[in-house]
Amino acid sequence: NTTLSPERFSNFDGILQHNLMVAFAVAVLVFVYRGHAFLLSLAWNAAVWGVVLTLMVLQTYAQSVLSPAAFISISLVALLPHLVLEILGYIVCALTFVGISRAYLWYGPSLRFLRDLRQRWRGLSVALSCLLIGATLEAYWAPRVLRMVLG
Repeated sequence: NTTLSPERFSNFDGILQHNLMVAFAVAVLVFVYRGHAFLLSLAWNAAVWGVVLTLMVLQTYAQSVLSPAAFISISLVALLPHLVLEILGYIVCALTFVGISRAYLWYGPSLRFLRDLRQRWRGLSVALSCLLIGATLEAYWAPRVLRMVLG
C-alpha cells in the first residue's frame, strides 16, 4: 500500500517487529564499523523516509478535499511523533553499541567488559522504550489522525 491509509499503520506487532529488526541491523553494523555505520544508518533512514513519505503524501492527497497546506500539516501531525521516537531509538541504540564495541576493543572478553556492558544496558533500555512508544503511536495515533483527514 503506497498511500497514507489508516489501515497501513494499524498493525502494532508488524510495526514493532520491523523497528526492532532495523535496530538490530543498526546495532550489528555499528558494533563492527562504529561511527561510519552510525552515519550510514542515519543517512539511509533519512533517505528512505524522505522518499517514501513524499510519495505516500502525494498519492494520498489525490483522495483528500483539503488544501495542500492543510493536508501536509495534518499528515505531519499524524506521522512526526512516531518518526521522532523511532530515530531517537535508533540513535540511542547506535550510540550504545558504539560504546559496547569500543569497550570490547579495549578490554576484550573480560570482567571489565562485562561491567561496562552492564552499564550500557540503560542506553539499550531507553532505545527499546523509544521504539516501543514509537510503534504504539504509529499503530494508534497515526491511523486516528489520518481517519479524520481521509474519512
